[in-house]
Amino acid sequence: MSEVESPRFSARKQWVYRRLLGYVKPYRWMLVVGILAGFLSGGSTVGVLTSIPNVVVPLQKNVATAPSSATTSKPGSLDNAGTQKPVPEARHKKKSWLQKLNPAPALAKRFGFGRIDPQHQQVTFPLMVFLCAVLGLMLVLRAAATVLNRYCLRSVGIRVVQDLRNELFRHIENQSLRFFATHDVGSLISRVNNDTATIEQAVSSSIADLTRAPIQVLGVLSFLILFTVERQIYSIWIFSIAAVLLVMIPIAILSRKIKGYVGKALQKISDLTGRMHEVFSGIRVVKAFHTEALEEKAFRAVNTRYIRQLLKALRAELGITVALETVNVTIACALIVYCFMIHLTLSDLAQLTMAAILTYEPCKRLAKVNTQIQRSKAAAERIFQLLDIHQELPEAPDPVVIDEFREEIRFENVSFAYEPGKKAISDLSFSIPKGQVIAFVGKAGSGKSTIANLMARFYDPDEGRILMDGIDLRNIEIASLRRLIGVVTQDTILFNQSIASNIAYGEEQPDMERVIEAAQRARAHEFIVQRPEGYETIVGEKGFTLSGGQKQRIAIARAIYKNPQILILDEATSSLDSVTEQLVQEALEELMRERTVFAIAHRLSTIRNAHRIFVLDEGRIVEEGN
Repeated sequence: MSEVESPRFSARKQWVYRRLLGYVKPYRWMLVVGILAGFLSGGSTVGVLTSIPNVVVPLQKNVATAPSSATTSKPGSLDNAGTQKPVPEARHKKKSWLQKLNPAPALAKRFGFGRIDPQHQQVTFPLMVFLCAVLGLMLVLRAAATVLNRYCLRSVGIRVVQDLRNELFRHIENQSLRFFATHDVGSLISRVNNDTATIEQAVSSSIADLTRAPIQVLGVLSFLILFTVERQIYSIWIFSIAAVLLVMIPIAILSRKIKGYVGKALQKISDLTGRMHEVFSGIRVVKAFHTEALEEKAFRAVNTRYIRQLLKALRAELGITVALETVNVTIACALIVYCFMIHLTLSDLAQLTMAAILTYEPCKRLAKVNTQIQRSKAAAERIFQLLDIHQELPEAPDPVVIDEFREEIRFENVSFAYEPGKKAISDLSFSIPKGQVIAFVGKAGSGKSTIANLMARFYDPDEGRILMDGIDLRNIEIASLRRLIGVVTQDTILFNQSIASNIAYGEEQPDMERVIEAAQRARAHEFIVQRPEGYETIVGEKGFTLSGGQKQRIAIARAIYKNPQILILDEATSSLDSVTEQLVQEALEELMRERTVFAIAHRLSTIRNAHRIFVLDEGRIVEEGN
């Protein structure tokens, strides 16, 4: 069936991320800890960059004192004699911000060891040990901060998706039957499972990088600002801006395609899940008509369309990776040539190279994060589209809570249509006094089940009203109304649980004495105890391991266990043979005792004890009697 898009959703697509962030609020403190750990992890990049001169400068000076490099120890231009002019070093006389950030000189002075061995013009052994210890400590702290960052933020992501899945299930479950008439169950299952799984994969793998990688990039950029200002080489920013543009263009183009492909893939997996649900639910029919090969062919076709969309998204993701690698290599080569042209010192070149290396990895992660974000956005749009559909039965602002049915149920000029212009019942008026058995008979499509659905308030009437003890059902609290009503239908629905759990459905801890008593009154106890596991027997999906008569008696036992004051029997014996019907009929008579019964049937045995019988035709009462 078609998936209806809420009109309100189209105007709210731009709020997808804001709505997702709303689910983060309960875990904001864990999020703050993760972000702070990301700051610590990313900020350590600056410490690595500022410590480079401690190693490189002495090496540079050592090279400068070598005979072969005497003329190239300082960058500059050549005079007419072919010797190199010294570059003014006034800018190095004053201690720079980067030098102030470097703690090595002060620490070396404090602990009494030199930085340079005057004899060999190299780093002293104490300084080497000190630098190794500091670097090791920095790496340990960075690793710890990274672990804390990833754990906290991934935990937040996983919990957010858990809450989103819970809300989605609750929202779907609370919709009216009208909603389920227009939505394929398999598609709904796919949205709860696959769409949320897509967000979970994206969020849990990208949220940590999304907070840590930008901090690392900002750390490098902060270093570059100080570096370029102090050395007055502002042209590096031209390369930086060009690099950002070259990286962003392919990402922006391909990201849109990824989002579109993922959205289509999620729709295809919904179709795939719907197909599986349909086939497995109707497996008896499939086998009866021997159409396994035909169904397999149809499944393969849907699966192939799904895989095609996934491959398209994969190609777009790989396109981003190739484009990013190409741009980075080009920028690196251009930076090396540029540094050579402006005659940077070895120390400066080492710092710029390390900055480029430390920027590349977080930029690469951010590109991957962008891909994951596009995936999660496509899934989130589908989820919020569903959450924005509201077809729940409205609850009155101040509903009446009832705990007893006292007098009568009255239909007053009630009309209802499942589809506009096609009324299922029209202008019905009748009453059901307490304690009476009222039967409705008529051909298929005459409106019998519709009256039962309205009585249980699965739907609200389009016209007229239904009163219980003079109170409109729409003004009664839904939970208290449903507690008074028990339903036994023709198509018995049992859950894949134990027999005891099915009889005591709705209670977490079944009262086994009441369960056994209900089964005995429903004529089900004998066949239950004959099974090896008795009441703990798992019945299979929809009661697959039980016969039709056994399932029906379990359903009757369930109604007896609930002990409702009002009972709705919707053709409860129509599909049974005469022998089984007799057993079920005995159980029904036990169930109907001292209750108000609303019976829908086409067999005389079901309605022979009715106080009043209504004959329906095309949604109207055409005859009444007893």
